[in-house]
Amino acid sequence: YLYGSCVDLAEIQNISLQEITCRACFGIYAFFVKLRKLSKNNERGKKMANENTAKKSSSKTTVIALVVLIVLAAIAGGIYFMTKGDENTNLKTINVDIVLTDGTKTSHEIKTEKGNLYDALIEKGLLLEADAPGGMINKINSVSADSAKEEWWKIQKSGVSLLVGAKDQLIADGDKYEFVLTAGYDNF
Repeated sequence: YLYGSCVDLAEIQNISLQEITCRACFGIYAFFVKLRKLSKNNERGKKMANENTAKKSSSKTTVIALVVLIVLAAIAGGIYFMTKGDENTNLKTINVDIVLTDGTKTSHEIKTEKGNLYDALIEKGLLLEADAPGGMINKINSVSADSAKEEWWKIQKSGVSLLVGAKDQLIADGDKYEFVLTAGYDNF
């Protein structure tokens, strides 16, 4: 359960599980430093008649804190070693077909850790930022849409037209996309 939660957090934050483990260890350390400081302040505030009782209370707090620290460090270490060597936990493979108006199709497999279609296309070199001003794709894989012919790039996922642009389209492993060069603005 803890491992699954860490994987979910890594995906949401777009960071590696090793980084989460390091952050968790630092958080645990900071927690116990604060706990120890509070324990010392609490001891100073108490006026105990018997010094032995105060020493026993302090010793119990220290032992409990140490046991909890060891358990949490073991959990964090376990998460680290379960994910060690699995550097590409966010690696996705997507397929992108580029279909021209004459039906010619080129297929591209993209392996990426990017989170959206736009960034994956740029990483692969199929799209340049200059070819998509404001997110509107005018040119992909060196093929430009000709506005004089009312051409534009229709984006489809598994044959269904997207209702968002490439920047807003989140990708997942195994997704299949088509960029179809479409003539006529009536075909929107």
